[in-house]
Amino acid sequence: MHGRRAIFVEPWWLDAAAPGNWDAGVVERDGRVHAWLPYASLRRDQLSWCGVPPLTRLLFPVVDLPPGKAETLGRRRFHLESALVAQLPAASAYEFILPPDHGNAVAWQGHGFDARVQHTFVIDPATSEAERWQQVSRKTRNLVRRAEEGLEAQVLTTEAFVAQYQRNLGAVVAGDHARSVQRLAAAAEAHGQGRVVGAVDQTGRIHAAVLFLWDEHDYYYFLSTRDAEVADLGAVDLLVWRGITDAMARGLRFDFDGVSSRSRWHFLQSFGGRLASRIVLTKRTAVGDARQWLRRLRHGLVLDRDAERFP
Repeated sequence: MHGRRAIFVEPWWLDAAAPGNWDAGVVERDGRVHAWLPYASLRRDQLSWCGVPPLTRLLFPVVDLPPGKAETLGRRRFHLESALVAQLPAASAYEFILPPDHGNAVAWQGHGFDARVQHTFVIDPATSEAERWQQVSRKTRNLVRRAEEGLEAQVLTTEAFVAQYQRNLGAVVAGDHARSVQRLAAAAEAHGQGRVVGAVDQTGRIHAAVLFLWDEHDYYYFLSTRDAEVADLGAVDLLVWRGITDAMARGLRFDFDGVSSRSRWHFLQSFGGRLASRIVLTKRTAVGDARQWLRRLRHGLVLDRDAERFP
């Protein structure tokens, strides 16, 4: 079927992200698939969870919308997405995330979902190298130049990336999480939609490494890790700049993959991208809400951590 796709809604990605724990709603007419919505079914915080699996940035309906006038297309999307949402299994909590160019949450809201904004930065593929460099902040340009003097950007194996990731983060990284990163990185590389790039010095020491992913439309700054003991201040900046350059060469939009904190907002903004928004769709049953609040009270988390509170 046609329709906006992304790496995160591909069956092979879902097999790696939620092995044995995902399914999909489908709308078929006249023997043809017109709409498709994958979802994971998991347990989180003792709740039944339906929606985005771990380490997956987007999960949204793939809808076949042939050319037509806006009123017709809007009505078609509403009915197809409504049919998909109605097929979701019973769960205590739901979460789906729409990409920046899918700003329509009407069908979801009609089924009781709340919609909130998650910010990201993007660089459009038509942006020239001179324009991209001019948009980068002076501080970040200096960091990239300095890093280029002592570091070389090299393609690394997924095994090297995961080893570095675990070494740098230590006990923060659970074994299951590291294995998931390994599976996803290996699957993306095997499908020609991902690679790891490391900033390596003359002794062979890896200062930082980034896992980049891409699909037919976007190139994602997905995961990064930095060796705090030796890393040059501009090691990650250098790798991000190389990722942007690779994305532009492929004719893809570069997606900085979401703002999650004030410090990350400042870091991403320094590359001069355009602010864009993803829509996060959530829904909880009364039991799900009660358990969530009890968990937060038990851990002293009295504020709604789901909301962006920056910059």
